[in-house]
Amino acid sequence: MSSRARSDRGGRRPPVRSRFWPIVAAVAAIVLVVSGALLVAQPAIAPTPPPTDVALGSSTPTSATSPTDTPSASPSGSPSVAPTSTVGPTPSFPPATDRGYLTSVAELHQRAAAASAGHEPEADAVADLIDRTTKVVDAPPHPENPLSVRGTNGVFVSDTANAYTLALDWATTGDPAAGAHARDIVLAWVRTARSTRNTCATGGQCQTSLVISRNAPGFVFAVDLLATDRSVWTPADDQAFRAWLRTVILPAASDRTNNWGDAGTLLRLVGSDYLGDQAGVDRAIALWRSRLDLITSEGEIPEETRRGHSGMLYTQEALLYKTAVAVIAGRRGIDLWSATGARGGSLKGAIDLLADYWVHPEDWPWNDHVDRPDPGPLWEMAYAHWQDPAYAAIVLEGRPFGPDGHSAVRWTTLTSGIPVATP
Repeated sequence: MSSRARSDRGGRRPPVRSRFWPIVAAVAAIVLVVSGALLVAQPAIAPTPPPTDVALGSSTPTSATSPTDTPSASPSGSPSVAPTSTVGPTPSFPPATDRGYLTSVAELHQRAAAASAGHEPEADAVADLIDRTTKVVDAPPHPENPLSVRGTNGVFVSDTANAYTLALDWATTGDPAAGAHARDIVLAWVRTARSTRNTCATGGQCQTSLVISRNAPGFVFAVDLLATDRSVWTPADDQAFRAWLRTVILPAASDRTNNWGDAGTLLRLVGSDYLGDQAGVDRAIALWRSRLDLITSEGEIPEETRRGHSGMLYTQEALLYKTAVAVIAGRRGIDLWSATGARGGSLKGAIDLLADYWVHPEDWPWNDHVDRPDPGPLWEMAYAHWQDPAYAAIVLEGRPFGPDGHSAVRWTTLTSGIPVATP
């Protein structure tokens, strides 16, 4: 059972302010027209002159590190200051597109229509989204400079979550206040956070690198939705965001061989793709494939199972980022779902192994007292792709997957959810 409170276990959805449903209904009424206009053939990513190639990582993973967070190197006590110039011109604002990362505006219009018709899981997901929006639409951002994080939560985590939530609501319901505030949150960080502290690509003590890797893609997800309307996200907004993404955020991405590096790979893929840096996209995909080589033919991820009683938790965390990369790569025509690593491991095999022990955690062979975590947003994406009956109970236990968590991969019931076939 998920740790968050559930008011809808008896089949009832959380209360939703009635003023939003006319908006959803209006979206439903015009969805066929809008979707037809938006669901055009998606253009291939056209590479632009590559940005400064700093801290984007190698396609070869570093040597295995201890599962503890105490590496041999120590971080600098000084903040990492963003470069004042980059190689190559800043790309001009591209034509508005709707190719999406975990979802798109056109897809969200379709889900709004399904929700309005009472279909599940869309109805619960949209209700959850609107309910959350009412709680954060007036919440001010809290940008910091330098961007420095201790722990796994904090204002960067909450602000990225709020920006993505509000952008999703704007795209789903058409609420202009949600879109405007999503923009304000992103730009507050762009204008304020000009440097980072406590970052290093390969060190486990650099918590800021982990948290940026996990959460900064949420700003890109939000902007990608907003940028489909230039009256909401302007060319000047985009130019500033791109410069910040290139010089402040991407250099902080983690490059470890465990779930930290998996999060870093997600950030590299998303950031490079948004910048139109095809070489950066290719490097991120190569990193993903190289880390697939670390999964055994049985599906074990040794870097995560070695984490004692938290082995299932860390395995789920690593698979969350690996799966999100597979979703985004698939939207770009790259199949990672069926890839096999050098040791015979695969994404499906690793998820299957975790699903097997989810039912019988007492049989987990790497620790006699393993803790079974709450289901995470991974399962919605995995079920949407494979529709494996072994995942069904896990998906239903966690639904609706909404804003909870500490990474950008949120709201997967809204973005990926499909009806679950039950016996």
